[in-house]
Amino acid sequence: MKRAIIAGILIIILSCLVISSLNIKPEKVQQTSDNSVNIIINNTDKTYYDSVIYIGLNILDIKNVTVIIEPMSWYMEYHQVYGYILEGQTHNLGHGIFVITIAQDLKKDESIDILSHELIHLFQYTTKELIEDSGDRIVNWKGNKYNMDSTIYEDMPWEQDAFFWEHIVSCEIQIE
Repeated sequence: MKRAIIAGILIIILSCLVISSLNIKPEKVQQTSDNSVNIIINNTDKTYYDSVIYIGLNILDIKNVTVIIEPMSWYMEYHQVYGYILEGQTHNLGHGIFVITIAQDLKKDESIDILSHELIHLFQYTTKELIEDSGDRIVNWKGNKYNMDSTIYEDMPWEQDAFFWEHIVSCEIQIE
């Protein structure tokens, strides 16, 4: 019994140390009228990113998710990637957790467009329109399987969908 209590205390202490070492701080906690909660953690220098995500989640009626916003590495920007999203279930982060990584040297309207695009992917994941198979680079889009290594980016139907809807969501976010 004593060992179980000591082990439990050690786990709590280690968890607190890990969380504090990650320097993760909730910026916004969004509670809706039906008691669902969205948590938005902004680990970038752009303080408005969490507001963009907050508004976008409301527009898309996405509930009970945690969104972590991370700055992008120079390497990805060098290769002209300005934003991407990781779905937590596939990448061992946990159900309902999403990490959006975004370039930091963008103009405000560009960053809102990119965040809107990634929010569309978040919507696709939560509605199960888009399902990633972990590890094998196979994506299930609305029941059809695609190999990400042999499909051209512009031909990926989930990307075409996100490019179509991102402008509508971006405009609505900027109106708010």
